[in-house]
Amino acid sequence: MLSVAGLVHHYGERRVLDGVSFEVDAGEVVAVIGPSGAGKTTLFRSVTGLVDPDGGRVCIGGRELGALSGAELRAVRREMGVIFQQFNLVRRHSAVDNVLVGRLAGVPLWRVALRRFPAADVEIALDCLDRVGLGDFADAGADLLSGGQQQRVAIARA
Repeated sequence: MLSVAGLVHHYGERRVLDGVSFEVDAGEVVAVIGPSGAGKTTLFRSVTGLVDPDGGRVCIGGRELGALSGAELRAVRREMGVIFQQFNLVRRHSAVDNVLVGRLAGVPLWRVALRRFPAADVEIALDCLDRVGLGDFADAGADLLSGGQQQRVAIARA
């Protein structure tokens, strides 16, 4: 499913990733641990194509991420989710609206601008909130949720 080979990334003169290699099979759960500043976030940003590595390659489902662009890259990104340390919720929007942000890539721009998501997408978002135990908080503003609840909204969005 995911193959990372020889990943290298620098921030200026500082080498943050130094030849990182690993594979993750479909259904496998892997934890990445390390001290602050060890490069964990840079690794995830490289794996998702949010930053371009200085060397190495990332393959997802047999497709090399660095060789993709445009619609192909967007299609691969739709198949993955990342939950950042800062949950990146829109604080003035409801929990369900924040989960719907995860559906943006597949929705026409006019629906996004008017916040008129298809009923099927709303059902998916509500189901995701139920799965993380927040079904009763779908209409609650993100700014009114506890930190743990905000984290679960971010998980539902992913």
